[in-house]
This record gives sequence, C-alpha cells and structure tokens, in this order.
Amino acid sequence: MASKTAYVPGIDGLRAIAVLGVVIYHLVPSVLPGGFAGVDVFFVISGYLITGIILREILEDRFSFREFYRRRAVRILPPLIAMLAAVLCLSWLYLTPDEFKTLGRHALAGLLFVSNFQLLSESGYFDTASELKPLLHLWSLGIEEQFYILWPVLLIAVFKSKIPAKWRLPTLGLFTLSSLAFCLFTTPADPSKAFYHPASRIWEMGAGALLQIFLLQYRTSDTHGLRGQINRIPLLAKRLIGPFGLLLILSSYFTLKTTSPFPGWRALLPVTGSLLVLLSFQVSAYGSQFRSQLLEHSTVVGIGKISYSLYLWHWPPIALGHILYGQDIPPSYLGLALGFAIATSLFSYFLVEKPVRFGQLVPRYGALKVIGLPSFAVLLLAGLMTAGVWPSRAQHDFLEEARSARDDWSFPGKLSEVEVSGSRLFLSKTSFDTLVVGDSNAEQYAARFLQLEKTGVHLGGIGFLTRSSCPPLPAVKRTRTTQCDGFFESLQNTLESYPQIRTVILAAQWAGYLWSDEYVRADGRPISESLNDLRAFFVQLNARGIRTRLILNIPVDERLAPERTFQRDLRGRIYLEAQRIEMTAVKNLEKTNTALMDSLNDSTIRIANPTNYLCPSGMCQTLDQAKRPIYKDCCHLRASYVEQHAIWIDDLLSD
Repeated sequence: MASKTAYVPGIDGLRAIAVLGVVIYHLVPSVLPGGFAGVDVFFVISGYLITGIILREILEDRFSFREFYRRRAVRILPPLIAMLAAVLCLSWLYLTPDEFKTLGRHALAGLLFVSNFQLLSESGYFDTASELKPLLHLWSLGIEEQFYILWPVLLIAVFKSKIPAKWRLPTLGLFTLSSLAFCLFTTPADPSKAFYHPASRIWEMGAGALLQIFLLQYRTSDTHGLRGQINRIPLLAKRLIGPFGLLLILSSYFTLKTTSPFPGWRALLPVTGSLLVLLSFQVSAYGSQFRSQLLEHSTVVGIGKISYSLYLWHWPPIALGHILYGQDIPPSYLGLALGFAIATSLFSYFLVEKPVRFGQLVPRYGALKVIGLPSFAVLLLAGLMTAGVWPSRAQHDFLEEARSARDDWSFPGKLSEVEVSGSRLFLSKTSFDTLVVGDSNAEQYAARFLQLEKTGVHLGGIGFLTRSSCPPLPAVKRTRTTQCDGFFESLQNTLESYPQIRTVILAAQWAGYLWSDEYVRADGRPISESLNDLRAFFVQLNARGIRTRLILNIPVDERLAPERTFQRDLRGRIYLEAQRIEMTAVKNLEKTNTALMDSLNDSTIRIANPTNYLCPSGMCQTLDQAKRPIYKDCCHLRASYVEQHAIWIDDLLSD
C-alpha cells in the first residue's frame, strides 16, 4: 500500500462548495437559506480524509496517537489561535461588560474544543440570539475533534483485532448507524441537543469514513470481486455520480430552512451528496469533465485551500454587524465584512497556516514554542476576560440598566408547583379562582397579578398553566418538537380538577403561532381555524359560569430589546439613544391583534390590548420615563415594569 495518498484537487473543490454555502448563508440568508448544511459537507470530507490517513498507518503498523494529535494540533490550532487573539482584542472596543465576559468564556470553550457543549448549555428560551455570538461557528470544530478522540481507538480495535475482514465494515457501520438513529430520534424531541451533541453528528463523519474503508476494499480486491462489480456499473451512471451528488448538496442549500428540524433526516441530503461526489473521484476517470471544469477549476480549488481560514474568519465580522445594526445590516457593511473575511483568510493561510503546517517553523523551534505558548497566551487572555480581571472598556450606567433588564424576570419565583396531565401548574394559593394560561408571554404578567393579590385588589388566588413556546390554542402542535403536545388538553383537565376556577385568562405571543410554518393543526386545516375553536371553547366556559379573558399581543421586535436602548458604531462609541418604533412597523402586530378581536368578537369575552399603553400615539417605546428599559428582551416585558405599569391587567380581574 502506498505510504501517501495522492492529492485530489476535486476534494478542495468540494471544500469550496462547503465553505461558500456557509458564508453566503451567513451573509444573505434569503439567498441560500440552507447554506448552513455546508458544515455537514465538511464533516463528511473530514471523516473520509482522516480515516484514510489513520487506517493506512494502522495497517502499516506505524500509527502513533502522539503523532496523530501533533499533526491535528499543527493543522487546526495556528489559524484558530490567530483568529481568537484578533477577535478578543478587537472586541474590547465594541462589547459591553457582559458580552465581553461571555466572549471570553466562548474563547476558552473554542480553544478547548468544547464549544458545542458550551452553546448547548446556553441554549434555551432566553438565550442570547445566536447571531450575536462572534465565536458561534466554533461548535463544529468541537464536534470534529471530539470525534477524533474516539475514532482512532475504534479503528485500531476493529482492524487489529481478530474480527474477520468481512465484518470490519459492518461493525463500523453499526456504530455509525447508532449515531444516525440517535440523531433521528433526538431532532424532533430536542432540536438544540441534536444540533450540538456529538452523538447526533458522528454519523456524518462516520459516513465519510465508511466510504474510505469501502474504497480501500475496492482498490485491494481482484477484478472478480468488488472491483469487478463496480467496473460493471454502466458508463452513464459513472458519469452522473458526481453531478448528481453536487445537485443534492446544492438542493439542500436552497431547500433547507432554519425553521425545519435539523439535522435529522434532512441532513441525509448534503451527506449523501458529499459521499457521491467523493465516490466519483475514485470509481473511474469518467466524469473528468465535470471535475476539471467545476470542482477542479483553479479558482474553486483555491477557495478550497483557504476554506478552513475562511470559515474561521468569516463569521466574527458578520456577528459584529448584528451587534451594531441588529437584523438590518447595511449592504455596505456586509461588503466590508466579506472583504475583511477574504483578506484575513488569505493572511491566515499564507502567513500562518502554510508556514506552520508545511514550513520549517515547527521542526526548527518546536511545537511547544510555535503552538503551545500562543495557545497558552490566548487561554490566559480569555480566562482574564471571563473572570472580569480584564474588563471591557465600556463602563456606563445605561449599560448596567440594560444588563439588569435582561435579568429582570420573576416567574415562577415562590409559587408552588403541581402537575396536571403532564403540564406544570404554578399556584399563589392552594385554593385559587383565576387561571392564567399561555406561554412565556403569560408568565411575564405574573409580577402584576401577584402585586394585585398582595395589595388586596384580588384575593382569590391565581394559578399559572404555562409552557414556553406553546400556544394555548385547540388542536395546534409544533413541528420541531413534541413539547406542545397535549397542552390545550391540560387546560381542559385543569378546569375539571379545580372546579372553583371562575376566571380564565389567555395570553401568548400570538403572532409567533398564527403566521409561522413551525405550528400547524393536527388535522391539517389552517391554523386560523383554531381561533374559531377557541371562541367556541370560551362560549362553553361562559355557559358554565366561568369568565373568559384574553390579552392581545405585545409588540415583539428585536429593536425593542434592552441592547437596543443604546447604540454603537464602527469607531467603538457607545451611547444612550432610546428607540421609538412605529407600531405599524412591528411585524404582524396589527394583523394578529385584529384577527384575534375579529374571531373573539363576543360581549362575554373581555380583551386587553397592551399596545394602547406600550405604543402611545402609535409609537412603541423602549425606555420608560425613568430612562429604564421596558423590555427584558425582544419579546418579553421586564418584571419590574409589569409590576408597576401593566395596568391593562387590572380590568381583567374585575366583574
């Protein structure tokens, strides 16, 4: 067996397809909504190439864990260290104290290759938006390196044991399939875990590895065995393998959406496409025109060569754009960010990656000096940031107010908890006569309800039946997860279990349900039909002597978040500037509230409209009269504001 694998330019071409998908998706998501699947293409390529290297050395009895990980360090760390050092230093100009500490924590996780676990631990309803995390993209490096802790051990166990040769591929295939099964099971139930957990991603690298092992058997078998069978594949099929694989990859870029559960079965599209393209490089010389004119074109190969550096450098400037401008990043800034990413990628490749990986720096000075000391320096810098020893330069009272607003949430507090039909019911008193039902937008009102109870305005006790991101609507389910299943039924069961309830109040972020593809009716009918069903349900409750109330949508917009109460610019200035947003510019606000009022037009149903208070004269406010943020984040009011100012609640408790 040859000691070195021949260079295949088309693999760099495939890397280019992968990184371009990711970069375009991050720059202009509307152009390539599924470009994030480029990471999955990278995973397949990695498993394919690295398995070839490991397996060749195992079979030649020269594999060394020390040498393997030394090579990985030389390949991965220098560009990563350079990017981290630059991002940490530049972030001092732009980030708030909390953001600066968080970035330090993310840098530590990135350099230790556990970013995926760090991000998974942070994932949740009130997590900082992913686009505001400059080191978000390092999650994929974490998964890849975690795979290579386990994979060499498994290859040695299979190929150096007494397992018959014919069972080696099936054994490794079983391991890969178990990861795929975990992925398919976890994605609908817990999308965040499926996205970031290595167990649900290993199969993608494993698929590339299995192809490499399969081709090894193909290359070493005689003409009457596997090789002979492959050679009998029709000529047309051989020519179409590569183009068809590329078509699958590109189709995933254009058809996948962030609102669809991923990875799950949808990841099979880019993974299968990548396998077919890699297979086309090896099966025969047919299809060479496809390779030479596209994947082996000099420009495409060049992009592939810098793909690792480009992947590292492309995201931080885009994240900074989101920090500075929110969702409305000016095209001029996006052009500047792309130019910066290309320039720094070329710098990284030619002045960092190539000299360290292929030059004489490591042989001359040693890996400890070239890689170890810079790594330690960045770890120390990130540690000082995380501990607050090296603080952000931005120290303003209004930043502390914004930080306090983000933490200003009182639910469930000291409320007692019981379970009803799989749902959690929180009670201010064991005996209660008012039930508040909904998602986290219902939970945000707890401060006002409890204040009214404390001051004696309402003495009957209050219960809260809530599930985050779940609508209190009949027959509606969430496509990404099963967490909302049975929620409305639990409302019905609660009313049966607590017959003393005299008032039911529904509150939710209605716009997020009525106009989203993520929520559907179980019977396939339009989700708007659920409003008619809700009205019928309210009529039934009124007939039983139970009063029905509903709170309309509050304005929901990322421009209302606490971090939008101050502004930043490219020169590093941070200053207080309250936003005033026209109510008509808040997406789906009037459309949603009008639909609710039209569907629930009944004199027995009392409806409260928060926008009358939050958007006086049609202009939605971000700061109260004391210059304090009104919102906790883009989509929820802060508890202290609700407690003092949410007077639209009061009328709902009166007769």
